[in-house]
Order: sequence, then structure tokens, then C-alpha cells
Amino acid sequence: MPCYCMDMPNYSQHLRSASGPGIPCVDDSLFEPLARAALPSGIDLAAVLRQIQRRRDGENDELEPVLVSDYFRLLGKLAELTRDETVKMSKRPLLPGAFHFVMSQAAGSKRFDGMLHKFANGFNLLHGRVYNHVMTQGDKLIYAIDNKDFPTPFELTARQLHSFLECIVILMHTLFGICASAGIDSYLLKVTTKRRLSESRRQAGKRLNQLAYWGVPTAYGSKHYALIYDYAVAALPVKLQPAALPRPNAIFGEVANLIESNLRVSPVNVPIVDRVVDLILTQTVSANELAQQLNLSARTLRRRLAESNTSFQEVRQRALNARAKRLLSQNLLAGEVAEKLDYSDERSFRRAFICWNGISPAKFRAGA
Repeated sequence: MPCYCMDMPNYSQHLRSASGPGIPCVDDSLFEPLARAALPSGIDLAAVLRQIQRRRDGENDELEPVLVSDYFRLLGKLAELTRDETVKMSKRPLLPGAFHFVMSQAAGSKRFDGMLHKFANGFNLLHGRVYNHVMTQGDKLIYAIDNKDFPTPFELTARQLHSFLECIVILMHTLFGICASAGIDSYLLKVTTKRRLSESRRQAGKRLNQLAYWGVPTAYGSKHYALIYDYAVAALPVKLQPAALPRPNAIFGEVANLIESNLRVSPVNVPIVDRVVDLILTQTVSANELAQQLNLSARTLRRRLAESNTSFQEVRQRALNARAKRLLSQNLLAGEVAEKLDYSDERSFRRAFICWNGISPAKFRAGA
């Protein structure tokens, strides 16, 4: 691994606000379990989808791509037909009005952080177990969902489960936006998923799935499905009062409308160097792999970086150095850091670290 000596600038995440280019589609894997869940109630999922997508019977009976917004319209219709706001995807059903009840409690909060706690407590109460968590880590406010032992009515594949929970994360972020009545998208720093990056690569098709909804980095293989906000969001006032909430049967429609009308953050509007650094800070990837995640060709990625007067190799060195310092500060040994950063051996890592910082990893670790 070559070594580049250079100053290491601070690539800390900043608040963003921009206009998005469009809405991705949900993963096709979601519809098989939804159809199974709806079948006992005599619901033809394909017919409901045709209605939502405004297609006539017999007009292209094959499943068409379903926008993230239309997916939530579908859930709203299924909740109405099944009289269960989990749409029969849980052995513990939620009666109509459950979401409205939780939102009415949360909307009475004064601040955004208090609202998150009320959302978590409300859904945990309804589900009968602690699946939702609100955490603070340094300058970050985190809303995390742990689906361990969630009582699904039948076994889901890993892909189905990941897709379902990733859409739940979109739902929660949108519900927060409805209640807060503020541009919370600009405070979102990162989204995490339990889905492994290797699985995402295997399953990637020509269409962008729900993970492309976010205009911020996605961390794969995490412990939770989570929304990570800049802690500055905690003090935002919650402007929506309980009396102004959408009607109970209109909540999913409001979610869909907000997704379509208020997609504020887009990867296109985030500087390319920041996007590359953010991804490398959470995983070790090649230029081709990273270009794929950014929905760019490798040639376009090189050109965009050149326009920013840098290269993938230079940005990678900066990001690796930042990761190395963080890991050493966590008391990891140089050999352990070298392994995590995919260096061939400890000696190669030590040589690169000295080139970057002028001191050895051991001295830096002792000082940290």
C-alpha cells in the first residue's frame, strides 16, 4: 500500500440541506411476505398495488417498481383492510389508531429529544418489548431499532427482514419530521443497517432500493437499524400539537406525501470528497466498490475527484488515517488496527502512519 505524506484536514460531517432528485423504489423482496400476511384476510396484494399505482386490471400484471412513497400508501391501505397497523407482520397486532396514539403523546413534547423518547416508549409499550432505543453518543443523538426476537408471524429471509426494517427507519424519520415541523433532514448524519455490505452488493440491481433514499452515508453490518443525528437537533421545538395531528387513517398517506414533497437531502448535493471520506470511514472499499455505492462509474468518480483537485488514493489515505487514529485512541494495538484497515502486515501500516503523522502508532496511542 503506497504512502502519501500530506496534511490531514478535518473532514467532519456538516449540516446539509438540498433538493433531492427523486424517490427510489423499495426492494422487491418485501412483497412476498406482505402477500402472505394479507392472504388470510382475503386481500389480493397485486390488485391493491394496481390501485395505488393507478393501473387498470390486466394492464401489465407483472410487479412494477414501487416507489418508497407508494409503499407507505400500500401499508396504509393494508392497515385499513386488515384492521392491523402492523399489516399482519407481527403476532402482536396494533389496532387502528395505534400510530395516532403514539404521535399524540410525542407531539406534546417541547423538544425534539423528548419527542424521540416518547416515540420509543410509546411503540415499546404497544409492542410489549423494548425494540426502540434513544441514545446519546458524544455529539450525536441516535434513534435505534433492535428487532431481535420481534414476533413475525412467519420466518423472513435476511433480505426481506433488512428491507422491511430499513423502511421502518424511513417511516420513523418521516414521523419525526411530521411532528417536529422542521428541516430535520439537514441534521441527519448517518443511517445504519444490519444488512452486510456484501449482501447489498449481491442484491444490487439496476434500480435503487430504499437505502438510496438517504442523502447521507449508510453504515452496513451494524448492531441496530438506526438514525444518527447531529445533537444540535435535540433542542429543536416540536411545533405540531396533538389537536393538529393527521386523522388516524391518514397517517401513512401523510408519510407518503412528505416523502414526495420534502426530500431535502440528496447525495448529488453533498461534495464528492465528503461522500468518499464518509464511506471509507465506515468500511474498507476499493475505488470500484465505492463508485458502485455512489451510483457512479469508476471513471466518473475519478473525474469528479479530479475536479476537486484530489484523487481516490489521496482521499483514501486521509480517511484511513482518521480511522487509524480513532482505533488507536480506543486502545487497539498497531497490529489490530493494521488488520482492520486491511494492511498486509503491521510493518506496512506503521510505515504509512509515520509518513502521515511523523510519529509511530505506539507514540500516538500513548499520547491519546
